[in-house]
Amino acid sequence: MESSGLSKRAYCLLMILLCFLWTSLSYLGWLYRLMDLAPAGAADVLSEVVAYLLQAEGLALFAWAMARRPVLTGRRGYAAAVVLDLLCALPSLAAGGYHAVLLSGLLMNLVHGLVAGFYLRELAAWETDRPASVFGLGYGIAVIAAWLLSLPGGGVLIRTPWAWVLCAAAAIPTLRLAAGPMASAPPEGETPEPPDYRGLLPLAGTVVLLSLVKSLGFSFPSSDIRSGVSLELTRVFYSAGLISAGFLIDRKRQYGFILCAVSLVLPFVTLLLSREGVSPQALWCGEYLFFGFFSVFRVVLFLDVSRRTGLPWLSVPGLLFGRVGDALGAGLSILLGSRPVALVILTAVLFAVTVLALFTLYQRLFAPGPPVPAGQEPDPFPAFTERFGISRREQDVLRLLLERQTNTEISQALNVSENTVKFHVRNILQKTGCRNRV
Repeated sequence: MESSGLSKRAYCLLMILLCFLWTSLSYLGWLYRLMDLAPAGAADVLSEVVAYLLQAEGLALFAWAMARRPVLTGRRGYAAAVVLDLLCALPSLAAGGYHAVLLSGLLMNLVHGLVAGFYLRELAAWETDRPASVFGLGYGIAVIAAWLLSLPGGGVLIRTPWAWVLCAAAAIPTLRLAAGPMASAPPEGETPEPPDYRGLLPLAGTVVLLSLVKSLGFSFPSSDIRSGVSLELTRVFYSAGLISAGFLIDRKRQYGFILCAVSLVLPFVTLLLSREGVSPQALWCGEYLFFGFFSVFRVVLFLDVSRRTGLPWLSVPGLLFGRVGDALGAGLSILLGSRPVALVILTAVLFAVTVLALFTLYQRLFAPGPPVPAGQEPDPFPAFTERFGISRREQDVLRLLLERQTNTEISQALNVSENTVKFHVRNILQKTGCRNRV
């Protein structure tokens, strides 16, 4: 990391910013091409349902490779993903025929999922203190940058093959970044315990429901009130929501639950206020502001799981299941587009289920434990390791460190190499902010 001249935080921020910037630009350029060439009504299904599901599939492929074939997710794997992404983006932005644009664009979205897996893994590996802030800031700046780059020529530039040049200009520097500190496979001898998959199912279900209900809310009848609305200004509010959500959620994870609950209520409030003469601009800005809150929270939920378990691939499912929920919500919105009453009723029912799921998850994660009987002091070790995100294997090393054992003694006790012990000791020192073993 030191040789790259960047701090861990700056490295993660730049990686997320540039990756999201070029994938956003190529997606928007492909969407405009699709709108010009696709049959009536097909563009929405392809871009908001099929493309999102393919992004989820790309994330799933990355998670599988990280868990089963980690060598594929190193520097060479990342370089291959970048090159493939740019090769797919070129015909999706420049091809003249509908089928060429469609097929190359769909494959591009699959690779977008792979690329997202890489930067989420990097965030989980390197940024242990403020992951939500780094993620929200990277996405927020990228949203503004993508909008600014789409302005030249009155928005015409992003609809031309020149958009590919912008994508390449953002993608190529990430190859240089990844040549330095990119997280690699776990060290030899590392055998992390498998996570409790039954415990992860409620978390995954909650993320799908959140994304589904929010996507449905965006399609409410009030969202069609666009007269006098500056879409540029809504971008600014979306960016502000992403950045502020990152800082608030890092300050206290409980804030994420509150912000998500409010973001789910907002479409219903917007529906009511739109009938009362409230400015459409204010309604749209509020929608996008809270959409930023929700976007950060679903990713951070699984980043925390990845840190606790020491399994890098668990940094991916937050966005993966979020994309599945986005696609399901978009599909239902299209199906019920001509039946607004049914759409609102379905969203209200799913909203109630989602709030219940959020409350249950909140109780599970943050509810205080049973009172400690008088005269029995609680063990501070679990709270300490939870606070600093110490993985299970790191906990084994930490217990032996507290017994003043040397690296050689720890390696013998845990039956791993000394290099593996040094790797874990370094991670423990970094996570806790301690300068040395003493």
